[in-house]
Amino acid sequence: MDNNIIQIPFSSVIEKIPAIKHYNDDILLIDDTCTRQNIDQPFRHPFKLDGILIGVVKKGNAVISINLKQFELKSGQIFICSQGDIIQFISSDIEEVSNLAISLDYILSLNVKLKVRDFVADIVTRFNNPIFDLPFQYIDEVESLYQLISKNITQGGICQKELLKSLCTSYLYLIIQIFSENQKSLSEAKEGVSQRSMSVFMRFMELLDEYHQRERSVTFYADKLHLTPKHFSFLIKKVSGTIVTDWINRYVILEAKSLLMYSDKSIQEIAYSLNFPNPSFFGKYFKRHTGMSPGDYRTL
Repeated sequence: MDNNIIQIPFSSVIEKIPAIKHYNDDILLIDDTCTRQNIDQPFRHPFKLDGILIGVVKKGNAVISINLKQFELKSGQIFICSQGDIIQFISSDIEEVSNLAISLDYILSLNVKLKVRDFVADIVTRFNNPIFDLPFQYIDEVESLYQLISKNITQGGICQKELLKSLCTSYLYLIIQIFSENQKSLSEAKEGVSQRSMSVFMRFMELLDEYHQRERSVTFYADKLHLTPKHFSFLIKKVSGTIVTDWINRYVILEAKSLLMYSDKSIQEIAYSLNFPNPSFFGKYFKRHTGMSPGDYRTL
């Protein structure tokens, strides 16, 4: 069954944020030249971006949800989201930020020898922590590359295509290097969690992504992983700090919110697509977890 959490194409972001700098539908720069209101509106509901997103918070703070887990963003931090990550900006008081989004097709066109998409996804999922402090020695380098990308998008020129490819490749390699140097500390943060436990958790997230529209029982996912429900629940809580039912409910609610805000499906159609017996049952479930009815959420 297809995952229905809406994947937003870059063209849609360009349409919703007129002030955004962009190169075709391949590169987006979302920084403080875009007003905070314009940024918040398209991204305050769950979505998947059709590419990767790398952000550097220079001043201010925000709360962002990435793959069902909330993080607090602070000044001097960097975050990265891979294609397919579920993203939602919960709140934002950011005054200065440099967000670079690159489409998957464009990344593939760069022919980067290191598999950037696989590397980034591996780092983010392995440690379940896509946010970290930007080391002081890299601040100027990251900002300089970002500004050069911005300048070439704005000015154009006969070599714009080649320059942007070179600059984006350099930017991605730099981010990879910064992530690599942080692997040791991230590994130490996960000390005490076995590789097997982490593998079970990651497989559970894959299964949840595949089956959440029709399966909400702990037993179903435990059986898929050939574990008893008790042991399965123990491993998930140990790795993530969150119980299995909370993960399931979070994913279903994110799916419902995304469909309510970004699709033209009726509430009845959404209820049935998420395998609820009727719209009334779906409405009670949604209100229990969000504090409002599906109809009220749709009018936000």
